[in-house]
Amino acid sequence: FRDRVTEGPPPGLLALDGETPVGWVQVTPRADVPRFNKARMSKPSDVTDADQVWAASCFFFAKSYRRSGLMTDLARAACDHAARRGAVAVEAAVLKARDSLQRGEGFVGIVPALARAGFREIEERSAVRVLMRWTPG
Repeated sequence: FRDRVTEGPPPGLLALDGETPVGWVQVTPRADVPRFNKARMSKPSDVTDADQVWAASCFFFAKSYRRSGLMTDLARAACDHAARRGAVAVEAAVLKARDSLQRGEGFVGIVPALARAGFREIEERSAVRVLMRWTPG
């Protein structure tokens, strides 16, 4: 991971509260996350533009920052970051909204948070997962 960060491009974005890291999103070109491309839940929705689509494939937040709206803010920042680097879209395979999540489930993202960031649902992948896509403009 250190080599990946050092060699670039950055594999994601950090959210900071002052100098303290409080959140993270992995956002990279799909080509950089082969497992994301092959998994049933997250495979590309449209193979014709897959080389220009980025993936928001992992979120993490310090416990005291969960349920604060930070996922929406970080998803927006991820999309802006990807668009500035030529992405035509950003996709995420996220969980449908539920009253409560089991520990660790939300790392893929949650529909309402990404919808507030401008993502739209494009394909239901299972009873609990949806592929969402953000496009600039």
